[in-house]
Amino acid sequence: MKRFAALGVILAMLTFFACQPNQTSNEDSGNFSPAASSEGSYAEPITTEDLLMRDYVRVYEKYCHGLELSETDKLADNIPLSYLFGWLLENEQLERYAVYNGSSIDYYSLPLQDAQQFYKLYFGDRAVQVGSGLADINYDSSYADSTSAIEVRLESHKELENGNYQLTIRRFLGEREWYPAVYEFAPVEVNVIPNAILDKTIQRGDKVYTFVSMRNLPMQEMPNTGKMVTINTPQQLIELSELVNSGDWAYQNNVYRLAADLDMSGVTFEPIGSYVPDDFRDPAPKGFCTTFDGQEHTIKNLSIQDGEGATGLFARLGINGFVGNLKLENCNISSSTKGYPELFAPTGAIVGLMESGAINRCTVSGNISGSDSVGGLVGHMGGLVGYTGPSPSIQECRADVTVTGNKAVGGAIGGTSMGWVNECTALGEVNAIAMGATAPSAIGGYIGRIDGATIDRGIVSVEVKVHDFANQVGSFTGYNAGNLVGCFYNTDVSTGWKTIGVADLGAQYTVDLIGMPQKKLKAMGAF
Repeated sequence: MKRFAALGVILAMLTFFACQPNQTSNEDSGNFSPAASSEGSYAEPITTEDLLMRDYVRVYEKYCHGLELSETDKLADNIPLSYLFGWLLENEQLERYAVYNGSSIDYYSLPLQDAQQFYKLYFGDRAVQVGSGLADINYDSSYADSTSAIEVRLESHKELENGNYQLTIRRFLGEREWYPAVYEFAPVEVNVIPNAILDKTIQRGDKVYTFVSMRNLPMQEMPNTGKMVTINTPQQLIELSELVNSGDWAYQNNVYRLAADLDMSGVTFEPIGSYVPDDFRDPAPKGFCTTFDGQEHTIKNLSIQDGEGATGLFARLGINGFVGNLKLENCNISSSTKGYPELFAPTGAIVGLMESGAINRCTVSGNISGSDSVGGLVGHMGGLVGYTGPSPSIQECRADVTVTGNKAVGGAIGGTSMGWVNECTALGEVNAIAMGATAPSAIGGYIGRIDGATIDRGIVSVEVKVHDFANQVGSFTGYNAGNLVGCFYNTDVSTGWKTIGVADLGAQYTVDLIGMPQKKLKAMGAF
């Protein structure tokens, strides 16, 4: 979604939360008449709630994207400014503030004091800051294009005891319903002479409405809507991917079960759970957030080539996500950053990015390749920056794979930021390769990089192959800042590497690693 970009220090004094009214309203027997149109005629009187929906709520929804407003807290920096520009656009007044560079508009310049008067009227004292001069703002006129299709409907309204108005709305994007919301407005009489911004629509003595608060509400409960969904064909697996990736949120009520072995040869498949909401109003979860039970069935010959972003059978696994009792046989999975190596595209056979949830009793064979965070089972385990949800877990899984990557590469897991891995085994080989000028780093037979996770009774028999100069290479892990409890490694294939490439020195971690020859590991049932 596009944003306003501020130019200069003065802009910081301008940015706040915002939503807008665009026309005057006068009280008349409980109804209000909007200000004169450009032709000088007056519209028919409309109710307060319709006026608020038309001139305030819909503008706020379109230009402020449903950002919540607290009744007392300081406004977020971008709200009043976004609302002001939406107000100017909707009232066809933005053009008069344009500053041209040749025949094209370079930016818009608004007097700061005029903007502050607008903020005070519509957002109260929370939006007023001390300053003077002009606010030079770079504005993209297509800012609201991505949200203009959202339909807003009035659900209910009432006048509160303190004289404020409360409106509850519902939101829709096509057939999908988004979070509902409740707005509160306080009527305010304009007791100042309107400045240049307001003088075309508002007069002294008119009534406007100050935004008191806006908060998003939870989705309505849908009792008895969950169902058991069986998957018997590759097409039905594709349909599950399409449903989850459409942004549907109700699928979380269902449980999905694989009822037959699937051969995905020649089938084009998009990873399940790749949809990531980028709007506060969108209730769709991040990743797959319900149960997928393989029931001991096998998915053969799954091929995902150059998947974008997080890549695997499941792109992301989120809160309440569960994948269990599943076999992936002869999979061939790779991710791509489309020439932008700084993009994070974790890659794993079962899950690319496992922020939360659980994986139990799954086995994998095949080839997995990517750049950053590449693993036989999971690319990256644990939440990214800002994640505060429950920790993920992996139990009783096995990967017999060839894994190729550049950073945080491991036979079972690429890297972690949290989580618990219990009784999982990694076999096969790990290949570390340079990508452009980036040398390989954090390369391990079992896991590439451990940060804040526990590996409990992990077993590794993986040959680590480094084709270029590399940093942090180990037969078990390339970098360790976590706990290794009762773990085993095959001494017959780990020659030439330390078990841990680099150990973090900032804290005390449990490191319980036991080396055994392959024959003894087989005798104890490790393979």
